[in-house]
Formats: sequence, C-alpha cells, structure tokens
Amino acid sequence: MKKGANIVFLVVLGMLLALQSKSQQKRPHIVTWSQFQQDSLKLLWMPVRASDWLQWSEMGYWVERADVIRGKQMPFKKLLPRPLLPMSNSAWIPKSAEEKTAKELVFSKTAQARFSGESSFRDVANEQELRYLLVTMSAFKSSVVAQNLGLSLVDTSAKKGQQYVYRISPNWPEERKRIEGSVQVRVSTQKATPVIYPPQLETESGERLVKLSWRAKKFVGAFAMYHIERTDDGKTFKRLSKMPILYNALGERGEFVDSVKTNYRRYGYRLVGLTHFGQWIASPFVRVGMGKDRTPPREVEILSALNTEGKKVVLKWKHQDTDGDMAGFYVSRSNSVSQGYKRLNLVLQSKKSSEFVDFQADVNGTNYYIVTAVDTAGNERSSIPAYAMMKDTIPPAFPRGLIAKVDTLKKMAVVTLRWQQNTEKDLKGYRVYSSNHPSGKLLEITRTLLLKDTVYRDTIPLRILTKKVEYRVAAVDYHYNHSRFSEKLEVKRPDIIRPIAPLITSLTTDAKSITVKWQPSVSNDIKAYNLYRREENKEWVRVKSFQGNELSVLTYKDPAVKEGQTYEYAIEVMDEEGLVSERSPEVAQTVVGSVYLDEAPELKAVFDNEKKKVILTWRLVKYANYQLIVFRSFEKRPLQPIATIASTQKEFADLLLTKGEYSYVVKAVLPSGKQSLFSAKTTVKSY
Repeated sequence: MKKGANIVFLVVLGMLLALQSKSQQKRPHIVTWSQFQQDSLKLLWMPVRASDWLQWSEMGYWVERADVIRGKQMPFKKLLPRPLLPMSNSAWIPKSAEEKTAKELVFSKTAQARFSGESSFRDVANEQELRYLLVTMSAFKSSVVAQNLGLSLVDTSAKKGQQYVYRISPNWPEERKRIEGSVQVRVSTQKATPVIYPPQLETESGERLVKLSWRAKKFVGAFAMYHIERTDDGKTFKRLSKMPILYNALGERGEFVDSVKTNYRRYGYRLVGLTHFGQWIASPFVRVGMGKDRTPPREVEILSALNTEGKKVVLKWKHQDTDGDMAGFYVSRSNSVSQGYKRLNLVLQSKKSSEFVDFQADVNGTNYYIVTAVDTAGNERSSIPAYAMMKDTIPPAFPRGLIAKVDTLKKMAVVTLRWQQNTEKDLKGYRVYSSNHPSGKLLEITRTLLLKDTVYRDTIPLRILTKKVEYRVAAVDYHYNHSRFSEKLEVKRPDIIRPIAPLITSLTTDAKSITVKWQPSVSNDIKAYNLYRREENKEWVRVKSFQGNELSVLTYKDPAVKEGQTYEYAIEVMDEEGLVSERSPEVAQTVVGSVYLDEAPELKAVFDNEKKKVILTWRLVKYANYQLIVFRSFEKRPLQPIATIASTQKEFADLLLTKGEYSYVVKAVLPSGKQSLFSAKTTVKSY
C-alpha cells in the first residue's frame, strides 16, 4: 500500500465519481453496492466526500427497507432500532493487518502516523481526504472492516424471491434533511447476485517485456482493484503484482508491464479482481503473451552516393551486424530529404552486400538515398539520408524584367513582384531577396520553399525610416545551382492608403474568346471590380464592372475579340470610400486558331563528299518571316535539334565528323508562335 499511496487520492476519488452515474439522484452524496447470496443480503455504501464521512460517522446511518409487492412499493421500515455507528476504539480488537491499518487511520490524529517519512504523501494537501481514501480501500479489501466502520450491513431477514428497496441516510435531526440526503437502492432476491468475472487481458509484446491491459473502466462498478497472475507451465499461477493495481479512472484501460528474461518464451496471464465486498475473483480467461525482439539493427553508414554517368548512381555503405540476426537491406530514393522515399529493391539485398546501383536516378531533380537494415524479426533502422549530386555545374541565367506594383492595406503595403520566366528545362524555382537599406544585407524572404511562379507578393511596413525597399531574384535549378542576382529593383514605400489591387492569374483563349481569371483583392471593403481591355495602339476600355453579388466572381469570358489580334487586360478595385486601386499588371494574350501552319517546308539534303558536309536547302512559299529549326538523326537514332536558322538564310551546312547514315527534318516557327508540321525526312550517307 505504501507504493500506491501517492496515487490513492486520484484512484479512489475517480472511482467514486465514476460510480455516481449509477445512483438515482442527480447529485448523490453516497454510493452503494449490494450482493445477495444464499439467505443473506449485504449492503455497502460510501460517502463521496471525506468531510461527509467524518461528520456522518459521528451521527450514524439509518438503514430502512421497503417491500415491493406486485410492483407497488410499501412504506419504509427501519432495520435497526438505532442508527448504525462505527465500532468504538476500545471494542475494536483487530484480528488482521487490514483491520489494524483501518483502526489506526480512523482513531489516530494524523493519517501519516504509520507512514512517517513517506515523501510520496507530500503532494496530498488535505489530511482528511487522505484518511478517508485509505480507509475506503481497507473497507473494500475486508468486509469486517466495512462493518466495523458502520458502512456495511448484512440483512439476514431478507427472503428469497422478493423485491426490496433500501434507503440509507445520515442521522440528521431534521426528518426532511435526512430524507433529502438519503440514497435508495433496489434489490431483487429472485436469485443470487451473478458472479462477474474480470475481463480477458490484452497483450502487447515488447523487448523482453509483455504489456498487459484490460477494460478497467467498463468494470469499475464490479472491481475495486486487481492483481496479475502468470503461469510458466500452464498449471500453476504466480502473482506478479506485489501491490494491488488500482484503476485511476483517467482512461479506458488498466495497464501492467511484466519484465521477462527471454524473448519468444510463451507465458499465460490472467486477471484477478477484488469485488467491493472483499472477494478476489480470478478470470477464467488466460491470455498468452511473450517478449519479442524489438531492438532494430545498428544504423547503416552510407559511405558514398556517386553519379557515375547519366542516370546511374552507385551507392556504397558499411554496417556492423553486432547481434548476428541480420536479414538484409532495402535501398530507397526520394526527391525530398524528409519524406516520400520509395524502395528500389522489392527483394532484400543480401546481408553481406555493401553496394547498390540505381539506374533510374532523376537527372533533372534531387536524389536522396537511405539504406534500411532489416533483422530476422522484421525490425528496421534506416540510415541518415545521403544526397547524390548529379553532374551539373552550370547555373541558370539570372531572372530578367523584374518589376513591381505597390498597393496599401491599413499600415502595411503589398508589393507584387513580377519577372520573366526562365527557359532552362531543369529550372526548379526562384528565391526572392530584399533589403530595407541600399547598403544593407540581402535577406531571403521566400524562406526555404522555392517559388514556382514568376509572381511574388511581399508585405512591408509603412511606418519605418527607410523610404525604399530593394528586391533581387535568383533562379535555382534541380541541382541547386544558383544564378547570379537579377538587376536591383528599388520600390518606394507608398504613403496613400488605397485598396489592394487584384491580380490577373491567367488568360486562356480559343478562336472566339479570351477567358480572364484573377485573384481577388485582399482588402476587406471592396465595392466593385472593374475589368479593362486594350487593343494594340488603342485606349483602355472598361469591359465590365462587378458589384454586389458579383463580387465573388473571379473569371470572365470576353467574346468581343478577333483572331490574330493581341489584347491586354488589367483589373482594378474600388472600395466603399471611392478610393480606386492601381490597375493590376497588364497581361497580354493573342487570339489564335490552330497553332500549326497549313504548309510544311520542303527539304532537300545533298552530301558534299569532298568537303564532308551536308548542304540543306528548303522551300516555304506562303511565309517570309520565320525561324527554321533543324533536327538530325545519326544511324536511325532519335532526332535531336542542331540549329535554328533565320528565314533570310537560304541554306545550311552540316559538317559530318563520322561516317554513316544521317537523316534530317525541319519545321518553321513564326513570331506569333505558330509552327509548321515537320518536313518529310531526308536521308544521306557520308563516306
């Protein structure tokens, strides 16, 4: 009991509060239990509060019974001529250790008298509550203690086959107060109170341990505490818990952990529960459990991850099998260092292996690898990720055309940055940097995430001494080569509070219309959106104004367009005060029909054996201003672009360094973006 004393307060209080729901009163002060066996009926009750127990122990309790005949309850009659009181100090002669403990707790001045020096009690602030809680546990463990405390009664006059209602009440002088403070319990003696068995244990295997749990909350009304027993031979059970296990009512389940010496040895476990009438009942359900190997192998140390050629990455590692139970290795790859790893080998690599070759690495992305060691029990431990640097040292070009639009919102300004899209195929994204002073240090404001778009919004404070903010942008490829900074862009802090402009996010076109989509303004007092359109060399025209219920509309299909004509669109907002935002950055779109020309080039190829070169000539009748893209294939391999030629050039010479068969095709691309289909393939042989 000493080991469990520091949690007794929470345990018993939680148990009594959980049992309140079984009472018929809305706010019960007493919790009751009943048990009918053979020719006697036992009653047990407990005040919920320690203060009530101390007061009512001096007053005593009245126990009354009412017969229920044909469903009708008769008047209550007292079972005793006088209130039931605790046994006096002089009359109580303890015959067991439990009685001795309970007597000391009841009649000693301090609950800690027999626990002097126990530091586990220092968190219990109320000595009365502690005395009562320990006395309650003794009453549950011993029916003699409960009777000597005046908290239990055996009704020997109860007859079998009857229905009774018992009323238990403190001996208040006022009859009304006594009735109001009473508790009633209905009991049937048709048959003996059925025996409730403790539930079956659930087992969970650990490293040289078995974790046992059971549905303690469901059985809180049947059992006050528990013991765990184990059998090693399937016949004899030994008690594992030195002290009773108390359910603290804070969760759904009770728990106990058994430490075992050897993994994979089977043991049988059962639960033994103590009823509130002091009876220990063993569960008939025996659960088998065992300790299992849960210790993962030692961590793999990746020595190298090298890109030797193309998509090929060679991974090497070392590992020490200190336990002698290794099964093998898995190798996994991801584009992210922290997640998304996919195994490259479905079958375990041999436990003696120390190398793996990945033939499908991402040449335009990032490649992180981990090696996972697996033992014979299925335990796994992964290495620290290793990054394979693909062979690419050329950074992308620096971003060009950096511009900014500034809008205000209360005490902050929103800067919308835009720049031209890079053309590199392995471009991963952009980083944006800013400084509040011309000579200050540039700080990244896109944080750790690379920006995929060429638009970025930054918020800047207005109440600051510096009048300008400097911005620069850098491009990053998939191998994390960084371009040099873009040209410096200085943005002046605004001093007029106007609504924030919306942002046109896309223009899409077909042969008859242009669909405009925009991102709404972040200002919260918008009255109208005004969408504008402008043809080349003409003035802006307001296409439509969105007000009222139309404020949530974020797209518009403009049918008043012509194929081949280029249009610019911009949008602005007006707030409830009549202040108008700046127009969003203009976005241009040309209405085009099919992207392909109705004529393909006619190509001729002649091999000049003397100069070892191929002379290409072509013919395109309907178009004069274009660029010609030349594609070449050697020995029936895939076509590759080798040159882009202006329409003013009449022929193209391709110097051949290797003998063999060469094939050529070309296609034309107009300044508008339209392009022709490929020409017919022309093949020559060099000698």
